[in-house]
Amino acid sequence: YTKASDMSYLVDELSIFARVEQNDIPYHFIELDLEQYFSDCLSDLSLDLEMKHIQLIYQNDCPSGTTVYADPEQFRRVVGNILSNSVKYLNREDGEIRIHIRLQPLPPRAKPLYQQLDLEHIGLPSLNPPEQMIEISIWDNGPGVKEKDISKLFKRFYRVDASRNSAKRGSGLGLAIVEKIVLAHGGKVWAESKPGEGLGIYMTLRQTDCETRGGFYGKNIDS
Repeated sequence: YTKASDMSYLVDELSIFARVEQNDIPYHFIELDLEQYFSDCLSDLSLDLEMKHIQLIYQNDCPSGTTVYADPEQFRRVVGNILSNSVKYLNREDGEIRIHIRLQPLPPRAKPLYQQLDLEHIGLPSLNPPEQMIEISIWDNGPGVKEKDISKLFKRFYRVDASRNSAKRGSGLGLAIVEKIVLAHGGKVWAESKPGEGLGIYMTLRQTDCETRGGFYGKNIDS
């Protein structure tokens, strides 16, 4: 039964990754109020973390009403995949996950923290380059990752310790899917680690332009 469940899980992950990689997922970008969206999202996930004795610490330093353009369903997949990856390796009684959201101004003349997109294909509106991005970090206090492995974390099928992973459910696709979805949102994603202390996954999203920001959770960009 366990083997069959693992195989079913792998097939599902492969299907999702294939669609994301081929840009076959229809993205529905809407204007999301960050505070409300994360409050709803984490409310649904917190019970599972509590049952695993993992403390969730959430901090949002963005001004009230800050909004981003995102696909609610796919961005929830991003958050869920990162948290699942953290939970998998939190083999300690005082497990902890910290989520921090803040504004990240773009330095003058610096390369922007967003991607040039096929806007017509994925449905993201054509916007002027933002003056600042939203930076979201998710840190755990697990064993962390060696520096030589950091650059490989988002590669498909890559798992840091294959021998240990045989006992842990995983496809090696979770963070690869995260990267593809974040890039499709016009952002970027990267990892930082302190071996023996924890792993942090960072991502950026483009903030709604000040002139169009309405602070409405679920406001359709086409409306």
